[in-house]
Amino acid sequence: MPALGCGQCHQRLGNDCVAAEFLTFLAGETLIMAGNAAGLEASVPSYVGAISLLAAALVLIARRTTFALWMRLTGAPSCLS
Repeated sequence: MPALGCGQCHQRLGNDCVAAEFLTFLAGETLIMAGNAAGLEASVPSYVGAISLLAAALVLIARRTTFALWMRLTGAPSCLS
């Protein structure tokens, strides 16, 4: 889970908001993994919740000026697909 490492790194650098955004991304990844164990029909609600968290995290990460412009421009449209 690279999002956890990125969140810890940015927290140590003093970028608490960026760390929180990466931890939101981590929560979405965790929901996807947890839903896989439930089977196809039972995992649909957790999958929808995970996709919502991932999209929100990508939007939040893409709006920060901490990252390079090219990274923000490629990250923002990916939450719409």
